[in-house]
Amino acid sequence: MFGFLFNKANSSNKEKEQEKILKNWLKSTLGLKTKNINIYLSIFDEKKRLHKERMELIGDSVLSLSMIEFLLRKFPYMPEGELTQIKSRLASRHQLNKIGQKTGILELCTKLKFRIEGPNTSGNLLESLVGAIYIDIGFQKTSEIIQKKLLSEYCDLDKIIKEDDDYKSQLYKLCQKKKWKLEFRSQPLLQDNAKRKFLIKLIINGDVVVEGQGYKKKKIEQNLAYHALKKFRQKEA
Repeated sequence: MFGFLFNKANSSNKEKEQEKILKNWLKSTLGLKTKNINIYLSIFDEKKRLHKERMELIGDSVLSLSMIEFLLRKFPYMPEGELTQIKSRLASRHQLNKIGQKTGILELCTKLKFRIEGPNTSGNLLESLVGAIYIDIGFQKTSEIIQKKLLSEYCDLDKIIKEDDDYKSQLYKLCQKKKWKLEFRSQPLLQDNAKRKFLIKLIINGDVVVEGQGYKKKKIEQNLAYHALKKFRQKEA
């Protein structure tokens, strides 16, 4: 599609080694023989943060549509409401992080000497990777990889269907029980030539427990609630 935008005239020895590592990982993990490896290398380039975020945005959309297609094929007679709930769980930051970790994307970061930033690195990179695959080979083949590899081999769908992933509601119930004051404080982050991101802080009794950034407020709040619950449960264990 837009692969020609990522062509390079020459590659250094370091870049050639990175190309080899990344090509082998894409082939062994996703069964993908890339047309243009530079598209993928670009998301591991520390100097191209804005580009990486745009790849995340593209990947998020491609993942969403592919997940719907996957679930409709898997459960052709399931009511729309239930399908929507399962899709929401599949697309949650928590679940994307788990899928990313199972693919070995964090180990790939280490090999490529890419800095791991925070607990959502695996999920964010997974979205960027899907965006890169889409640009490289188009939607249809990308969707096949998502459904046959990411959602079938690296995802426990039965477990996802059974679990309660409304972490925000769980946290509200916990705070109500303990008589804590819970607040989600949102602040828009303005970026030139990019979709607006939000910084959201989860505050309990006036103290910031955890904070995070992203494009969708509901998804960020669910992710923050998950990490807050995890902290409280670890203290009680």
